[in-house]
Amino acid sequence: MNIHNKKWKKYFLPILGLVMMFFAINGFSSTSKNISAKSNDGGAPIVINANLAQAFVLPFNDIGLKEPRLQGLPAYANSVQGNKRELTFEKGKLYAVSTRVMDEARETMTLPNNRSFVLYRSVNHPSGQVAAWYIAILDKDGNIIKKASLSNPNLSSEYNFQQPLTMNEAYRFAGGVGITKVSETPNETIVTIPYTSGSGNQTKISFKNIVITRNNQISYREITAETLQGMGSGDNQFWGVTMGPTGAITGNWNSSNGNKLNVTPRWYHINPQTGKLTKKIVTNMAKPSLPTAQELGFPINDTVTITPQGGYGLADGNFLVQSNHAGSANAYKVSLTLFDGKGERKAYVFESGLQGVTAPQFTYIRSLSNDKVLYFTLGGNNTTTKLYRVESGTNRIDLVKQYPNRTSIVFTNFSDPKYPNVKYIGIGFLENKAGELGAFIDSGTFMGYFDQNFSPYLVKNEKKSSSTSPVLYKTLDYQEGVLTVGGKMANNSTFVKYPFPMNIYQSKINSGQIYDAFFGTFKVLEDYAPAMDVGENIIVNLEDPVAHGSNSQQLDQWLLTGSKTGKLTDKTGIKAYDMFDLGEGELTQAWLNSRINRNPNNLSLPIDWTALGYQPNSRGPQEVTYFVTDSLKQVTVSSKIINRVDSDTVVSGKGAMAASNFAIHVNDLDQLTTISAKNHAKLLAWELDTGKIADDGTAGKNGVFLDQVQLQTIKNVKKAYQALKEDGDKSLLIKPYPLKMMYLTPNYEVIERNITIFVTDDTTEVDERNKVVIYGFDFKESLKKVAGLSSADVVALSKGSAWNYTMNRDKGENNAYPVKNITANVTDPVHPTNPALTGLNHVTTVGDYKVKLTYQKTSNHKVTAHIYDDFSTIHIRQIILNEASNLVIPSKGFLMIENIKNQAATDIASNSHITSLSEAAGKKQSFTDIRLEMTYNYWWYRISPIIPEYYQYAGYVATITNQTHDESKKTATLPILDFKKSNEYWVTIYLNPVTENVKSYSWDYQTNKFGKMKP
Repeated sequence: MNIHNKKWKKYFLPILGLVMMFFAINGFSSTSKNISAKSNDGGAPIVINANLAQAFVLPFNDIGLKEPRLQGLPAYANSVQGNKRELTFEKGKLYAVSTRVMDEARETMTLPNNRSFVLYRSVNHPSGQVAAWYIAILDKDGNIIKKASLSNPNLSSEYNFQQPLTMNEAYRFAGGVGITKVSETPNETIVTIPYTSGSGNQTKISFKNIVITRNNQISYREITAETLQGMGSGDNQFWGVTMGPTGAITGNWNSSNGNKLNVTPRWYHINPQTGKLTKKIVTNMAKPSLPTAQELGFPINDTVTITPQGGYGLADGNFLVQSNHAGSANAYKVSLTLFDGKGERKAYVFESGLQGVTAPQFTYIRSLSNDKVLYFTLGGNNTTTKLYRVESGTNRIDLVKQYPNRTSIVFTNFSDPKYPNVKYIGIGFLENKAGELGAFIDSGTFMGYFDQNFSPYLVKNEKKSSSTSPVLYKTLDYQEGVLTVGGKMANNSTFVKYPFPMNIYQSKINSGQIYDAFFGTFKVLEDYAPAMDVGENIIVNLEDPVAHGSNSQQLDQWLLTGSKTGKLTDKTGIKAYDMFDLGEGELTQAWLNSRINRNPNNLSLPIDWTALGYQPNSRGPQEVTYFVTDSLKQVTVSSKIINRVDSDTVVSGKGAMAASNFAIHVNDLDQLTTISAKNHAKLLAWELDTGKIADDGTAGKNGVFLDQVQLQTIKNVKKAYQALKEDGDKSLLIKPYPLKMMYLTPNYEVIERNITIFVTDDTTEVDERNKVVIYGFDFKESLKKVAGLSSADVVALSKGSAWNYTMNRDKGENNAYPVKNITANVTDPVHPTNPALTGLNHVTTVGDYKVKLTYQKTSNHKVTAHIYDDFSTIHIRQIILNEASNLVIPSKGFLMIENIKNQAATDIASNSHITSLSEAAGKKQSFTDIRLEMTYNYWWYRISPIIPEYYQYAGYVATITNQTHDESKKTATLPILDFKKSNEYWVTIYLNPVTENVKSYSWDYQTNKFGKMKP
């Protein structure tokens, strides 16, 4: 879903910070591996068919693939085996170097006869420019055969530095050092290290050729190259050098102020055995050179100092420059810049950070690099660790892989025809358990196999290393089952217990000097029960009868393959393989498959799913155990999550959230809180892969967030309900309300579940069995109308509605059932014992009567109809039209009214005489109010005016509201009023004068004559 949508910003953005804080504190698993559900944590082992003599006891879950011939193969990348023999890395001998200054091992290199070479140093930090360098020769078991100082091949013990070093004791190297194996014969290996000296704008480059004999004798041959002249008085000295795979060297940096481009890398190729300059390239100043301060994001006009860290040549003539850029305010950048053979820049990458020991830095991986390709790692305190590759002929610097922040990792090549998909061995330190590495290991030191894309196939923790103190690997080499490693570490005495030269970890002179060096070896060992991959976790729909065992064969297939019609080869299927049984044993895959989760003591017994942990009693994750045995009954055990869901569960990405609709009485709304709402909804949110519960409505879980605006709206109903007047419309408050719940999964996907809260009162029926809610409300009705009420009339009067108790708003189900499908018991006969249960059509007296509203199998018998005998009212007047000047206008109108049974007026219950105002037309409209009483079932009145002398009846106008009467709309007949339709009428009687034979001013025409009352 799109969390940038405006609608989402209202709900999502305010809670995102809280969500991230929750995960930062509690963590979340990003692993794609299946969890070990039944680890050896002191619990009782599983016993299948425990009540039988053939009971079989399962060991605890197995972890990892043990068999070397299966290691690294993609088909078995997620498999486990139950044999204790496994392919693993065993720590050989590791050494620590701890002096009063900062120490680190920088380079390793393989030597003939299963030996290895280590270059390590002690640095006068923080200048970092002056160091004492040492070498060590190790045998295949990690024993130190020989140690020597680069200053003196006969000096075998390290200086215990108490004071800053002098230049006579040190060599100046750039960051990459770049040792190169110049030549190698069975009897002698020559390793070359370049270094610089000089001042002003002149620099002397020298090569220290280290000669190591077959008998581990060490000697040095110093080769001084030609003195290199700077470009002018503005140039600084040739600051540092690094030898790349072609033996080439770069140098000659100046300072760059702001956006001024006055930094000029130079590229030299010098023969390290003769010192002769064979090639020189100066970068093209007319085009971009090293990245400018502005390109690197420094503030405008900031003073930036650039420090060389190395240069590396490629077969296509291109060369790569590694440099550091320091600005003001502790700002710091590191960069790689690629130039072609003409000195023109082709590409660059950089990283930002702060100066100091945790600053970002590029590390050259010599063991992977040659003149066709260069590899670098980039790491730092707050940066994602990146792996870069520069290939000859591409003019690109490619980002190959990224690892979690502050991960230290180095690689070396690995080639074995048995493992064609495994290309590298990687070793390092994982500080933050995340990403692909986090799927295999916890924080701490790790070793593993990686594919051609540098993705892990098998990675394991080195268990004796602290998981919090950094171990920063700088170099790694491999030959014949032995890894030679080197690097630096901080306060990690559990990783290397015994440092030298003084057998203690020494306090540093400077607080920034936090690292000690380490180097040594690890062994790759080949250390078998069937291999088993339980596949991806599966989903079981609890609303399917098969999930409850209605068909055991289909249930087996579902739980073993992931669906009722699945196959074991599906990604959710249980996959088993046995190298011996299916190879030398000549058994079939079908034979092995038939042993999955079957008791090896009696394969004909049904699978004991209950003992293995499967319980279809409630939704949510459940750890279920799987196992397979071979021909010797050797067993491999694993487990995975069975995700039990129903129609109230939303599954998306790596997460699931279940929440159900619920009903709550209006009187209880003041007790509705976030936690109680979750509990009422039976909320459960979890990670599909791990089964980790993010929220289950308990106080300690807060992985799901509720829409607080909607929740408060619901809570406010109680106050509004209590404030309703007697004639207030309760249906506006007592009704279904939406409530949105949101869960942020480990892969940052928001799962949304919109449930319905049915707010009820005493007249609501909630039928959970039939999943129906019927709303209805008490109402009043006139006795005169009940006989004619239809079922639909009563449903409307009671504002009746029926709802699906399990309606799913996420699927657009947010409307009531059609009202036409609700019925009311209006035709029920007179109840013999309880008149209140009589159908309204048969009610003849006032009182309270129970109304039954029914939808399908659910009835609500809680609604009360208050039947009353109301009075009816006639508002009446008499109007004289066409006033005659010789006639007096009557001041009163005299009328007879008759209570009749029907419009035909054939049955009269009573009559009476009334008077009204009488006036000429055109005056302000005034009525006389007449209150009427009616006999039951006589709901009509007929009005007959008594006409005064010299006048005649002209018609009437009747309305049910007080509105202006228009004589043009009068009706000529006598008024007959239906009081079932309305309890109130406004009636105007119109009279016209008779103009023939009028006798002026007779008493008789001033006042109407009264007729006689009908008894």
